[in-house]
Amino acid sequence: MFEHLEPIYAVSLAYAALFLGVLIIMGVMRVGLVLRGKRAPGSFAPDAKEEAPFLKRVTRAHANIYENLAIFAVIVLVAFATDQTELLNGLAYIFLAARGIQTSIHLISTSNNAVTVRALAFFTQKGIEIYWVGMLLCSATGTPGS
Repeated sequence: MFEHLEPIYAVSLAYAALFLGVLIIMGVMRVGLVLRGKRAPGSFAPDAKEEAPFLKRVTRAHANIYENLAIFAVIVLVAFATDQTELLNGLAYIFLAARGIQTSIHLISTSNNAVTVRALAFFTQKGIEIYWVGMLLCSATGTPGS
């Protein structure tokens, strides 16, 4: 499907698709509540404290995606702008898998085991991003490790 794209670009599009998917789920659920007369259109709080458990998890998953998007986007943008996307390609699909696992677990469960796995997926992403930043900085400064 993405065979003509560098891995980091395919992962960027997949991240956007994941974001859109969660946003659509949240939107459909909220519109359904409004159309059934159970909620007023402006009554949805960002923290979803008063929502049904699944809508609460969807809302939190959505927020988590956009909270983490800025870091990912800046790294990809810098790599693109400096023609160094090859530094990101090797771990791109692992990053995407970790992002997908984290989001899926947000939607599925809040059990202690699930939260532990979700945290591992989160820290996998952060570790990869730290590595990418280091590689981009080393490459920009010409220091070893680039």
